[in-house]
Amino acid sequence: MPKETVFAHHPVRIKKALELETASIKKAGRICSLSAEQTGTGSAQNIAHGLGVVPSLVMIIITGSPGTYAALSVVEGTHTSTNVVVTVTANWKFKVYAEA
Repeated sequence: MPKETVFAHHPVRIKKALELETASIKKAGRICSLSAEQTGTGSAQNIAHGLGVVPSLVMIIITGSPGTYAALSVVEGTHTSTNVVVTVTANWKFKVYAEA
């Protein structure tokens, strides 16, 4: 049976993928972290990742939008060995995936 491809723009598959419990996962020599759902503030936010090193890959996964239309802006800051730094438009919901 062919392996299903998960496309970032398909919300049902994204939701299914995000049913992982928030945790650091060590797999195939990589360390990964998926945050709990966050709410954008429009200011820089520090999201703890628990990797112990600066992540080599960071993805911001949008999980919900405000009740009324609002443009979305996501800006990454300078990540550290303890936090992912990201600015997301106020009231947008998101999770942070980090990998080292």
